[in-house]
Amino acid sequence: MRPPHWLAAVGCPALVLLALPAMAAPLPGTIDPTFSAGRGPLQVSPGTAYGGVLQNDGRIVVGGSFNGLDLAPSSSVARFNSDGSLDTTFDSASIGIDPVTTGYYTKPLAIQTDGKIIVGGSFETFDGLHHSLLRLSSNGTLDNTFNPVLASGAEGVTPLVNAGIVQPDGKLLISGGFVSVNGVSRPSLARLNSNGTLDTTFVPAAGGGPIALQSDGKILVAPPRSQIGVIRLNSDGSVDPGFHSDLTNDVRSILIQSDGKVIASEDVFFGEIFQTTRLNSDGSTDQSFAEATGFAVGIDGNDRVFLVATLSFPGFERLNVDGTSDSTFQPCDTCGGLSVVEQPDHNLVVAGQFPDAPFGIRRLLVDGQIDPTFAVGTGLTSINDGSIDYAQLLPDGKVIVSGTFTHIDTLPRSYIARLNHDGTPDPDFDAGNLLTGPSRLLTQSDGKILVSDNVADGLVRLETTGEIDATFQFSGAAIPFAVQRDGKLLVATGDSFVRLNSDGTPDASFDPGLDAGTVVSQVFLQPDGKILIHGNFTSIHGVPRFGTARLNTDGSLDESIDLNVGIFGQLVALQADGKVLTADYVPIEGYFLERVNSDGTADETFNAVMGIPIPSVTALEQDGIYLNLNQITRLHIDGTVDSSFTPTFSSDAFISQLLRQVDGQIIATGSFTEVNGVAVNGIVRLSGVAPEKLANISTRASVGTLDAVEIGGFIITGAADKSVVVRAIGPSLQVDGSPLAGTLSNPRLELRDSTGQLITQNDDWRDSQEAEIIASGLAPLSDRESAIAAALAPGAYTAVVVGVDGETGLALVEVYDNSPASDSRLQNISTRGSVQSGDDVMIAGLILSGPESAPIVARAIGPSLAAFDITNPLSDPMIEVHDQSGAIIASNDDWKETQETELTAAGLAPTNDKEAALLATLPPGPYTAIVRGTGGTTGIGLVEFYDTR
Repeated sequence: MRPPHWLAAVGCPALVLLALPAMAAPLPGTIDPTFSAGRGPLQVSPGTAYGGVLQNDGRIVVGGSFNGLDLAPSSSVARFNSDGSLDTTFDSASIGIDPVTTGYYTKPLAIQTDGKIIVGGSFETFDGLHHSLLRLSSNGTLDNTFNPVLASGAEGVTPLVNAGIVQPDGKLLISGGFVSVNGVSRPSLARLNSNGTLDTTFVPAAGGGPIALQSDGKILVAPPRSQIGVIRLNSDGSVDPGFHSDLTNDVRSILIQSDGKVIASEDVFFGEIFQTTRLNSDGSTDQSFAEATGFAVGIDGNDRVFLVATLSFPGFERLNVDGTSDSTFQPCDTCGGLSVVEQPDHNLVVAGQFPDAPFGIRRLLVDGQIDPTFAVGTGLTSINDGSIDYAQLLPDGKVIVSGTFTHIDTLPRSYIARLNHDGTPDPDFDAGNLLTGPSRLLTQSDGKILVSDNVADGLVRLETTGEIDATFQFSGAAIPFAVQRDGKLLVATGDSFVRLNSDGTPDASFDPGLDAGTVVSQVFLQPDGKILIHGNFTSIHGVPRFGTARLNTDGSLDESIDLNVGIFGQLVALQADGKVLTADYVPIEGYFLERVNSDGTADETFNAVMGIPIPSVTALEQDGIYLNLNQITRLHIDGTVDSSFTPTFSSDAFISQLLRQVDGQIIATGSFTEVNGVAVNGIVRLSGVAPEKLANISTRASVGTLDAVEIGGFIITGAADKSVVVRAIGPSLQVDGSPLAGTLSNPRLELRDSTGQLITQNDDWRDSQEAEIIASGLAPLSDRESAIAAALAPGAYTAVVVGVDGETGLALVEVYDNSPASDSRLQNISTRGSVQSGDDVMIAGLILSGPESAPIVARAIGPSLAAFDITNPLSDPMIEVHDQSGAIIASNDDWKETQETELTAAGLAPTNDKEAALLATLPPGPYTAIVRGTGGTTGIGLVEFYDTR
């Protein structure tokens, strides 16, 4: 007796199988490396530059609160060439500061004569060795020989160094918020030796604010904010009694002009209004200088003062030497900054934060206008990991996502984006700035997308390009829950539950009869059109229903069921067999997960899971349940935990959505940066437990007429009915992402039993069983393609593909196992069709599943088909078996030439010597078999696979 025909699974059209990445089925819960959104969802905003210093060679060192340059990760200190281009020779990656998530910032303070760079600010390096002050070598690397230790005096408070000056003797003056240096008390002002040790000969009498160094070595300082004015210290830190100012407010800026006069800016109104005054060398007010409103940030080579309006808002002006406004300097309204340095050509490099690009740094010409040749690109950026809060699968397998992001990887997208099958951002979908935040999503079978929550106009529908669908006329905010088979929409409007026609207008025939002010929080649409809802209601049409009910298609109450979950419980998921997973609450014990039958009675076959949080998202398959319980847990269909599925997310991960793809893989979205120890951001695809849920037959051949139609045979073995989906694919066939030429534009599908009796047929898949096909996740991409869902008893069946109106062309016939948990299985591939030349050969695909290698016989039959009254059989077929890389594993022309003994012993020798057959032991993985005619001959052929175990 011959062994049975056998095929474990076929995942996709056979040509595509050649590109699959792995031979053996991956372990459940492992990351799929072929799916990657790159850096994933990112929040990118303007960075802030807190200061910049000019090197002698014209290059500019900038620091602040940023961790990116444009979209490239960066240290918080960067250097630009004199033309604004990034200096790629500057490597400050070793600094080890995270300014964005911690609130730290850096501020370049001074350049030493040897080119080393002093950097202050408020930060702690990752190694814990540097506290708000460090020194960089001229190439940007950290100078670990310079390591003064500053302390703030308060636990958990980072010290601050906001000003620094390198004296002519190489010593360094620093000022800011600290109480000690290297364990020695130095409140707010200190002087360091060139090696970073404390200069103990300098004991300042006051300090803490801005500082300035006179040419005679004396130091101008502002006292702490509890005091006022400006004082002058001698070189040993003692107070110089020869200097006295009449300033009466907190001084926040001190600059010295070339003639020794002092520019001082006072805070006259809580950091919002500043007054700038000039002092004589003895501290008295210079009456020849007109007081100006604003904060002084720099002085140019002609002693002209630059003011910003405040520290928080732009507004930049230049003062003449007498303090009057310089009308020849007219910067843009958005120009401003926290520091300004003058280049040798008198152009100004301004560092700060600007509302328009470039961020953080720009150059102004001598008249104040922006220099367009200063090429800093986008400039300094603040880049944070974003999240994906909502996600839905689209009919073509792509993923629509919404969340807290401005970019997906490097593609700019505000709060909504579409991802390709491999996780990469899809540039063809762009909703612009429609959304103001993460928004709920609902996908239609035509690929259009309903979006709500954070849309200016409430609920809108988007075309497949991301543009608003003008034919959808709903006005107001609503949460979309489900799309019915007829295209009508079930939505909640906050205080009501309504149904909309496909154009967004209200459907007056739908009346759920809910209590006034009722909020519906969950909706599940059954395959028969009935509607499960959960909310805070207590009755439906006057009939008591406490939080959960099932409605008929017109909104009336289905009184045949009372789930009795209660307001405090939750509907978790609706299984394909009509059973409902619910989470209910028991005092003391907490929530528990249980399952009820379609009539509302408890399902005693399900092991209730006690004491769990309510799973926020779920994904179902025929033999398993995926739950989000802080981590993803998989239950067997009876409720017991599946210990084989154990992906590990970081402890602070939040999982917002679980999506199960047709091939059984699970896409998880949310807020997380690591899964299984691998860095991933916001989205990951995990290998599922049941890879055998892929198609069990997938053969591509040329479809002719009469005997040359395509016929796929399959056998169901076991004791139970098997639910299958059979498809005939033509228009959407692709090779390497490009449409395949010569395809059948309108295939028709027939399903027949072992006697040839027609069971059912389909032309265009939407004409019948549309809801069932969509629910299976196997909807064809083209409306002209065919699909049939059927529950079949054990036995032999054929799927026949023909062209409507006698059309011929290439087509693919597929059979999918839609109930792998049943006590039966598909156990055959045997496809007959027309074998032509070139691309029109016959191609069959299979995936061998299971832990062990299997002995497989592959056959190509031709001449012996004449005994079955087949005209024009393929006279001399040959067969090749390819692995996933496309390499030929084995081939045969005439079966007796090789392995004659083995094939005869297996009972699988063809009846004609010109037919082809081979035996190979293959490890688990994807394979393709190609049947062609020797010497380019054509005709009707048959491809078969047998498992000889």
